[in-house]
Amino acid sequence: MEITSNDYYQLPQRLLAPLTLVGENDAVKALMERRGIEERLYDYRCRAAVHNFGPLQTDALCYVTTVGSKAVAMCFEAATTGDIDRVRLDDDALPQPPFNIDCLNPDYLKAQPETLIITNTERDCLTMMACGYPFAIAIHGGKDSDPERSLKPFRQWLDPLKRVIVCCDNTHAGRTMRNSLRQLLSRDYSVGMVRLDVALDFTSLYVAGGKEAVQRTILTTRFTTSSEIVYVGSRTAGVKEVLRGNYDHGFPTGMGPLTDRHLMLTDEGGLIVVTGKPNCGKTDWCRCLAARLMCSERRFNVCFCSFEEPNKDKHVASFVRLVTGESHTEDMDDTQMDNALLYLDAHMVNLDMGTTAPTPSNIMRLADEASRLRRVHMLYIDPYLYLEPDRPTENETQQIKQMLTSLQAWARRRKVWVAVVAHPRKLQKDAAGKYEEVDEYTVSGSAHWANVCDFLLSVKRVFPQELADDDAGSANPSYTVVSVLKVRDQEICHTGRMYYIRMASGRYVEMKGEKECQEHLLKTIIHGTDLAAPWIDVR
Repeated sequence: MEITSNDYYQLPQRLLAPLTLVGENDAVKALMERRGIEERLYDYRCRAAVHNFGPLQTDALCYVTTVGSKAVAMCFEAATTGDIDRVRLDDDALPQPPFNIDCLNPDYLKAQPETLIITNTERDCLTMMACGYPFAIAIHGGKDSDPERSLKPFRQWLDPLKRVIVCCDNTHAGRTMRNSLRQLLSRDYSVGMVRLDVALDFTSLYVAGGKEAVQRTILTTRFTTSSEIVYVGSRTAGVKEVLRGNYDHGFPTGMGPLTDRHLMLTDEGGLIVVTGKPNCGKTDWCRCLAARLMCSERRFNVCFCSFEEPNKDKHVASFVRLVTGESHTEDMDDTQMDNALLYLDAHMVNLDMGTTAPTPSNIMRLADEASRLRRVHMLYIDPYLYLEPDRPTENETQQIKQMLTSLQAWARRRKVWVAVVAHPRKLQKDAAGKYEEVDEYTVSGSAHWANVCDFLLSVKRVFPQELADDDAGSANPSYTVVSVLKVRDQEICHTGRMYYIRMASGRYVEMKGEKECQEHLLKTIIHGTDLAAPWIDVR
């Protein structure tokens, strides 16, 4: 037959009579002072001290558990050594009741509590009460602990609860308790929302930081049926830091201060989409950006999945020219080449899909595998591939949306920047025979390119006016305009245009504007030496 709270009986008077108030024992008072907990809380309902009594035969704190008006169990803690012993019930059929379970006794309640805190030590339970959380119980977390049996007689007392916080320390006993309660509360009780990930010694936290430190920890513990729901209270500490100006203001890419106005990355990661007409320099400019990030103070590690670069030797060689600033690498000696390659080996890796289907899920899986050796900070995909064989019924727009959202979610979980090169749809000509500009609405396949991404960039190669577009080969003098069409965080950067001259080594050197670019073209600096020193030391 099921045990109820009424089945518990009073402990013998011979055990209760010698108990005194905590303030009457010097050793116990010293223990209280070390813990910084007010004396009145030791006298609160379940607390007393015993002098040279009980199994420990020493000055000790005695945690008395009551059910109704009856003292039904006791736990002794030595005031000097901290050793624990317990007075067992005479009837072994009755499970050990949780300490302070009377806080939920409906006979005493004026209003039904919604939230309960469960600890695995009486000390932490008392700490919770000291910090203003009277609805706290302790379930003994030793080897003979049985949370299911301990709580079962008080099933009706727990059923009205809506939320439970389990505050167990990170010892083996604490971890075991958390796992047991996770299974029990989700399976057998009507508690709608349970939070089980607070792994702290709250008594030590109280001693170190006072009740405010404990309250901050509890305040940030919110209860939701889904981790996607975020309450303001759960972000209090972070919001205060933002209000104080202590947050990620982004970091420069290394392309230059004019670029930083429009393209400022953060450590949070995200999705960058780069588009532009064919042969406009998308891959070339992105390669320079990636090289700059690898050589910046952040020392980015970049994972390349580039179908535009089938010859991986030529691909890596282009990065040697970028990081050294040397356009004529034939004159470099072996030592310089080896030093450059050694640096690149530590900061870049290439995915060669081979017979593996180049789907987004496979690319992310391989990038994760590459991260096991060294963390990947940027994943570069050129161009995008959206087909997933397990979703043949979805159209192109749906699959692109699925691809972008999965890449962005992966990027933010890993705190990685994913850069995807996307081709525009077939462009239309105006009455003058000029092709329309590539913008956020001309990316092939879906408007979701602009909707989902954190940055949307459009690359354009500009040739002298007298040179027709169809004759404008990449070897002819030109400059590059990168239009930032979308910025997610407009506090640290904004939309606009960035201007560059491409040097012989493949580096893009930023310019103030179109006028300066034209002036440099007239001086034919594009065919001269680079304007900057080597980005790494290869001597």
